[in-house]
Amino acid sequence: MIHVELRPVAIGKRVIRIKRTPPSLNARMHWAVRANWTEAWKRSVLDELETSKAPKNLGKIRITIHNHAIRPCDADNMFASIKPITDAVVLYGIVKDDSYEFVKYDYEPVKVHHRIDERFFIQIEKV
Repeated sequence: MIHVELRPVAIGKRVIRIKRTPPSLNARMHWAVRANWTEAWKRSVLDELETSKAPKNLGKIRITIHNHAIRPCDADNMFASIKPITDAVVLYGIVKDDSYEFVKYDYEPVKVHHRIDERFFIQIEKV
């Protein structure tokens, strides 16, 4: 099992913005800003996978998403929001495609009361 704890992600040059969880589809933002967040989350996951020397070519996997947030997303929004994370898993080489044939998903939302308690991590296991 691969456990990836994602640190808060930041974008911006003059004004730094930090997010502890991937932005929901309900978060309205300009397409260029969304593209920056997408790239930042993808890079964060790739860095964590490379640092942990995660195994490659696992075949079929299950990704369990643990989202500890003040306002956790519903499952539909979360699965769409983690597309950059799934792309990073494919880019790293854990699986060859992100289709349902190779990747299954589970989602475990946890409501927290303070922003400092927000966490986002994924577990990847071979099925």
